[in-house]
Amino acid sequence: MSSAVLTAQWLADACSGSVIADSGGAPTGFAIDSRQVQHGDLFIGIPGARSDGGAFAAQVIEGGAWGALVTPGHSSAAAKATAPDWCVDDRGG
Repeated sequence: MSSAVLTAQWLADACSGSVIADSGGAPTGFAIDSRQVQHGDLFIGIPGARSDGGAFAAQVIEGGAWGALVTPGHSSAAAKATAPDWCVDDRGG
């Protein structure tokens, strides 16, 4: 039995987004709360009632996140963060 590998391009295709930066690799976990992101995690920046998680994408990437899935308004800041493995500009609805 083979295991699937999550790639930036696969995720971008799945959410009708675009890969902004990609240096390969695969995440070791995921988080939707920027305070709980661990090194190697995929951060999913979800807009919430009190704050927009995407606003924290650059911060978590600089802290060691593998990458970030964010809305277009946050993708350029996340991609400019220190060496992101990847960032997807989620244009899905």
